[in-house]
Amino acid sequence: MTRQGDEHPGHGNYHRARNALERELWTLVRALPKIEKGDELLLLCVENVYTRYDANYLNGYLWHWPYLNSRRAVALCERILADYPGSPARERAQWLRAFALRCPPAAPFPEAEADLDIYRDQCSWQPDPEGARAIYRQIAALGGRYAKAAAELADGDALELILPIGPLEPDPRRVE
Repeated sequence: MTRQGDEHPGHGNYHRARNALERELWTLVRALPKIEKGDELLLLCVENVYTRYDANYLNGYLWHWPYLNSRRAVALCERILADYPGSPARERAQWLRAFALRCPPAAPFPEAEADLDIYRDQCSWQPDPEGARAIYRQIAALGGRYAKAAAELADGDALELILPIGPLEPDPRRVE
């Protein structure tokens, strides 16, 4: 939120919302032509912006998921899959796409919705756990790095995801 730095002076600008910069990034990545290593650039956006998780010492959604946007993450992952058929980033893109499909909507928080475009968008997000399950089955069938974890998720009873918001919780996107 734009006022976080003022309300929490010990944190400064680290968690200050930068709506204009995020809008500019989204405009640029949407317009990015199919280029060499474009798949890597798109995946970096998914990893470091639209599904980014900070396991810091602070509490709460806005501190740990500053720019979470499932719609944008899914769109970029689908673009990697469509535009870069031979990409080594495909398996990770599928993994993150399934993760984004499972993400819950953000809880209503009027101040955050007023200040942060991304937060407002995530509030209206509707998860698609069965869509995620289908992706996990595809990943499992390929037998790559994520195959075992994907098979376990695909065969599980529930794919509801509760995003960690406490300090130093493990990143739910990570696979051991």
